[in-house]
Amino acid sequence: MADSQYSLTPKDRLKIILGNASGAPLFLLVLLSMIAVPLPAIVLDMFFTVNIALSIMILMICVYSKRPADFSIFPTVLLSATLLRLGLNVASTRLILTSGHSGGGGAGQVIESFGEFVIGGNFAVGVVVFLILIIINFMVVTKGSERISEVNARFTLDSLPGKQMAIDAELNSGSITSEEAAIKREILSTESEFHGSMDGASKFVKGDAIAGLIILAINLVGGICIGVVQHGLPFSEALKTFSLLSIGDGLVAQIPALILSTATAIIISRSSGSQDLSEMIGSQMLMDNKVIYISGSILIIIGLVPGMPTIAFCGIGSAICIYAYYNQQGVKELTVPTAKLVMSDNEFSPAVDVLENVDGSALENIEQKELTLDDITPPEPIEICIGMRLVPLLDAENGAELIEQVTGVRKHLSQEMGVLIKGILIRDVYDMDSESYEIRIRGIVRGEGKVKPSMQIAIDMGGSRGAIDGIPTQDPVYGLPAYWIDEDNASQARLQGYEVSDPATVIITHLSQIMHDYMHVLLFHEDVAQIVDHMSKQSPKLIEELIPKSLTISRLLDVLRNLLREGISIQDINTILETLALHAPSGINTAELTTLVRKAMIEHIIYKLTGSIKYISVMTVNHELQALLMESINNDGRIIINGPKLADLLLVSHKECQAMISNGLAPIMVVADQLRLPLIKLLKPQIPEINILGFNELPTNIKFDIVAEIK
Repeated sequence: MADSQYSLTPKDRLKIILGNASGAPLFLLVLLSMIAVPLPAIVLDMFFTVNIALSIMILMICVYSKRPADFSIFPTVLLSATLLRLGLNVASTRLILTSGHSGGGGAGQVIESFGEFVIGGNFAVGVVVFLILIIINFMVVTKGSERISEVNARFTLDSLPGKQMAIDAELNSGSITSEEAAIKREILSTESEFHGSMDGASKFVKGDAIAGLIILAINLVGGICIGVVQHGLPFSEALKTFSLLSIGDGLVAQIPALILSTATAIIISRSSGSQDLSEMIGSQMLMDNKVIYISGSILIIIGLVPGMPTIAFCGIGSAICIYAYYNQQGVKELTVPTAKLVMSDNEFSPAVDVLENVDGSALENIEQKELTLDDITPPEPIEICIGMRLVPLLDAENGAELIEQVTGVRKHLSQEMGVLIKGILIRDVYDMDSESYEIRIRGIVRGEGKVKPSMQIAIDMGGSRGAIDGIPTQDPVYGLPAYWIDEDNASQARLQGYEVSDPATVIITHLSQIMHDYMHVLLFHEDVAQIVDHMSKQSPKLIEELIPKSLTISRLLDVLRNLLREGISIQDINTILETLALHAPSGINTAELTTLVRKAMIEHIIYKLTGSIKYISVMTVNHELQALLMESINNDGRIIINGPKLADLLLVSHKECQAMISNGLAPIMVVADQLRLPLIKLLKPQIPEINILGFNELPTNIKFDIVAEIK
């Protein structure tokens, strides 16, 4: 029993050795040994092979990493691999200069094989090939990755305070828990440290490329001098022998160096996502069959031009078109099922519609099936429909930004408004515009917009300074002028006074606004029944007196919906029920009951609007206009006035509301009590931010300042 519990496999032992604290000193000892102690050729061959394998392994890890920070130890691994390669260069130089005169195999079989493979009997060709490798590595890959590292480090560090503030804001709003905030801060810290380290680590690759060229020259010149002077070799033989060894040694070092440079460029030039590099290429480059068809057709046309290699161009062009055809068929087959992404109370779970094969037998079975009421599905209370390009926002491996924020806004609004929002359905729609979204309340589209999943939106809130480089657009939520910008330009946009948000935040902000405006539609008879059941346990006497003796659940539902329609939270359900118990037995109508409940909750309403119950700033309507409006109220409680007068009233009211908001005040209008409801019906649909109170609703001890009078 003990043996099976404590026995270790060879793989486990290797992990312990590599992961143990003694691994780093062991590596340094090996490195010093290569520099100080002459190594036999066979040992050097083994180290060269390990070096190549290590480089390939690092490249594969970079290709399959989904985020740069997933390989956060990469800067340290890059330094270690560079030091290993330089140590091998020192050891191989010693072996070339001491044993190279004996022939190509004197410095090891690996160096000899690489040298013969590249030179191929021609010294000049070998030098040119080696120099081309150096130029590709140093001038193209290394130089580009170095610049990207600098930019990434600068923008990551510049955006760090803003991202930290965003996490704090989400935590304060209830969108995330303290544990989730800690995880996000840890991820943010890892990313910033990674990009900061990569800025310096990219210099290792650049220095390594320069060192490779210098070592080649030293080996070649030094080897020829030693071979001719010390060992008496003819110059031509010394040139042939030491050029083979020097170029072979340089190539053995430069191939891993080029692989590591490529790995560095890959990991710092890609963005975070839920897919590795292969999947991203497949989803972003090979999914648009129209592009593939056009590319293949152009190749075929070029091949038909006289004098062009017809077989090559037409053959490859045809192969591309054939691939596009089969890819299109595969996409059709894959996209027939409609995936429904359902947000439940506690978790996000996918549910796929059951689809039958469309053949004769299946159709007969469908026709013979008897329809029932279960086959008629009512519209979802809240539904978010998204285009196919927005689906990655739901991917758990991508951080599931949209899902996390939907959960947060659902909890926040439930707490704020007193309505339990049980679930939100998120559904991808194949035939929608790929970058569009729709927010539906009980089957009706209440909000829609377009976002670009790989970009950020910079919104001009009125205080921005100058234009920015991006795609002009309008904020889908408030209609403000905005730009779609690359993530690299986000810090600069913030410095210029723009409000920068990611696509998931845009959708969530729109969702929050729509849910707040239509909260009365989201309250159902069953919800009110559950509230009554819950209150019967806390205040049994109150419920026994009120329901159903004085008030039915349906009438209570009407009162609560009236309050929610005006943006009043029903969280203080005790005050609401106590007021109804006091006045409902008198037989007054629902509108009057709602007014009495409002009056009982007026301090709560004012405090929510202004943060104070002692002093408020308001705008009023002068007596002449109030008299005219009251005379214009019809039997349905609506104000009917002529077009020009209505336009003036809306224009002036909107202007004064914006002025109060600009001065940091809540846009509150105070009018006669009889005029309050008709004015709400008239102004609220056009000016959603306005709040209208009745004079008699105001507490007697409150002081108010009239900042504007509408005439």
